[in-house]
Amino acid sequence: MLGAISSCSTSARPSDDSSAAIGSTSTTLAPSDFSATSSSSSSSTSTTVPSSVYDPYDNAHPATVAVGTVTDEWVTTPDGRRRHFRLYVPTGVAVSSENVPLLVALHGGLGSSEQFAANSGFDELAEANGFLVVYPDGIRAIPERPGLQTWNGGYCCGPAADRNVDDVAYVRFLLDLLTARFDIDPSRVFAAGHSNGAIMAYRL
Repeated sequence: MLGAISSCSTSARPSDDSSAAIGSTSTTLAPSDFSATSSSSSSSTSTTVPSSVYDPYDNAHPATVAVGTVTDEWVTTPDGRRRHFRLYVPTGVAVSSENVPLLVALHGGLGSSEQFAANSGFDELAEANGFLVVYPDGIRAIPERPGLQTWNGGYCCGPAADRNVDDVAYVRFLLDLLTARFDIDPSRVFAAGHSNGAIMAYRL
């Protein structure tokens, strides 16, 4: 249904014959891939420093400010639930714009749309690159405490999974709603999430 982008972490360690595992891979880098190499005559070790580090935010200029339109909306889903979402529309996108990309941004467990919008930097990326961002909210984990919400990722997490809430249908409902407002490019609709939101993104 959607392209999935999820929060993740990677680690690396030196490999040797004793630590090789099935399915492991290795890559040989040419000298030009490194900016500096140091060695000592008294030691057999060498240190290499990458010439550059991948920056996932390299398309957003440091001075980019999210000055687009933010709306908070409530909808009633087909299952009768009242659900909230936050929508960011960058200044370069209008109702008349064609083939607009859309990012569905899913907060982590016990998070919220407001919190994820503030911490993810997606509004600034959207402003710099001209795409919509919708931040849906999950189901409250504690009814009397707003802002602590979870998603039904299929096997996790919290009340949303325990009650078998159909969050896939909720996201589809939002896509239909936004497609009726904007000319969204169906080939450029993506989902990104953190933690429980990443699980939900993969489920989509």
